[in-house]
Amino acid sequence: MPISVAALFSIYKNRTVHTSLHGCSVGQAAIYKPVTSESQRQSSLLVVVPALRRRDVAEAAQEPREMGSSPAASHKGGCRHIVLVHGACLGGWSWFKVATPLRAAGYRVDTPDLAASGVDPRPLREVPTFRDYTQPLLDLLASLPPGDRVVLVGHSLGGVNVALAAETFPDKVAAAVFLCAFMPDCKERPSHVMEKFIEGNWLDWMDTEMKPQDEEGKLPTSMLFGPRIMREKLFQLCSPEDLTLATSLMRVSSMFVDDLATQQPYSKVDGYGSVRKVYVVCTEDYGIVEAFQRWMVENNPVDEVRDIAADHVVMLSRPDELVRCITDIADQYA
Repeated sequence: MPISVAALFSIYKNRTVHTSLHGCSVGQAAIYKPVTSESQRQSSLLVVVPALRRRDVAEAAQEPREMGSSPAASHKGGCRHIVLVHGACLGGWSWFKVATPLRAAGYRVDTPDLAASGVDPRPLREVPTFRDYTQPLLDLLASLPPGDRVVLVGHSLGGVNVALAAETFPDKVAAAVFLCAFMPDCKERPSHVMEKFIEGNWLDWMDTEMKPQDEEGKLPTSMLFGPRIMREKLFQLCSPEDLTLATSLMRVSSMFVDDLATQQPYSKVDGYGSVRKVYVVCTEDYGIVEAFQRWMVENNPVDEVRDIAADHVVMLSRPDELVRCITDIADQYA
């Protein structure tokens, strides 16, 4: 079971963890220094995820199950299962403000780290395709008992992961929720909405680093958000503390556009197209702007559209509103 950041915080709340990379302890975020390479970025996970003793890992892995199954909490969420899928360069940790109250309300919540993300040990060069990148989510769904269904919530690029999961396991998905996310249709290849986004210059990429990983061009182009785009376009409504945390945990990722362009459109009848869908528009999003979000809804109509006045990283800037939105959707569709 994936280990949530909330569980790890619980383990280490009475400890002081030092790292030579940042030269500070947890709680001294004001003196964190930005990290610039993938090796440094993986090392920076030590701020929150130091080398765990085997017993600590086991305890942390069990915490979500214990919280979600407690008699005092289960009367609201029941057995409803929610899977929160992070966007590019982020990890399951990014949902900690949302996963914690959902579990406390009795919902079963998973926040998987996609490949080469969060605490997943693989570097991006070992993740050549979008399916490889999505495999931890696919494995999670494959492990569900017969008859179990989940509400999938995909943020940003995570919307395409959710679409692939719904295409692969439509009978295991009660609803696919796109949270200011890229949402494929069933007419074009899965890369289509991202190609439109890039070609239409919907985003000033500022100091985002995009570069090839190999001379032959066989590996996906890498992407890493810089401090300016994070501050001005993605996290502009987040607290300085949340921005500091995200900066220290950000990892190199990819949009996998070239690989997705080689895939066939998703099935309209018995795959992704058959799954009920909800789109949550973030109206203050400067990353995937509101107009483009609404274009995707027009391009691929959904069962319901909801609005939240939030920036792109809504799970950090407006967690309470998002929790209410997700619980409403889970109660209605699951």
